[in-house]
Amino acid sequence: LRCISTSCFCKAGMLLLILVLNLLLCENVAPLPVNAPGAGQGEVYLQDLFDHALMLSYNISELNREMRKMFKTMSKMLDSCHTVPVNIPQTIKELEDFLKITLNLMGTWNDPLHYQVAKLTGMPGANDAILSTAKDIAAQNKQLLELIKWILNTVHPGIKNEDYAEWSDLESLKASDEKTCLSALFKLSFCLGADTKKVDLNLKYLICSFIGGNTCSSSRLKNDFYDPVF
Repeated sequence: LRCISTSCFCKAGMLLLILVLNLLLCENVAPLPVNAPGAGQGEVYLQDLFDHALMLSYNISELNREMRKMFKTMSKMLDSCHTVPVNIPQTIKELEDFLKITLNLMGTWNDPLHYQVAKLTGMPGANDAILSTAKDIAAQNKQLLELIKWILNTVHPGIKNEDYAEWSDLESLKASDEKTCLSALFKLSFCLGADTKKVDLNLKYLICSFIGGNTCSSSRLKNDFYDPVF
């Protein structure tokens, strides 16, 4: 039975979204606790912060992986994601700015992830387990933001927090029209996936710059900044 009306399209899209969110449950990624900074502020403490941040970045990326695979044919949406390519920093000042950029990348997603939870709360067929997964993504994003803030203040004490940019499709996500909202939810998955990959690479480069170690031995680390996200 073929369905070509707008109403049928919205229902089919909603069922597809619910199916994808169910796939995310297989990832079984729980939020990680964030403890207050310890007394030590040396290299070991900074390494711990970076390690925890990388883990959170990876978790968020995994929660979006199945969505990206399901909607790969809609990759043209990436053309209008709000972020742009970032050049590799060459100086200490650029490294500090690089940390700010990394912070702002994930800070932009606070409101969209909040509204994603709100939309799923009222979506027919979205059960408690699906809603819990969406909440996990939002919670881990907030934890990642706090960790990056700690890292930034560790390497550059006294830095002031800046306002985050607003996602260009936030109003579409809030829309009461189902078709518009579903399109925004799909786009959120793509763009968040793109940004979590960027953040992961940024964190690895910053570890290499500030601490060194095995991360710097990756021959692809530098080239990855210029590779496509998908």
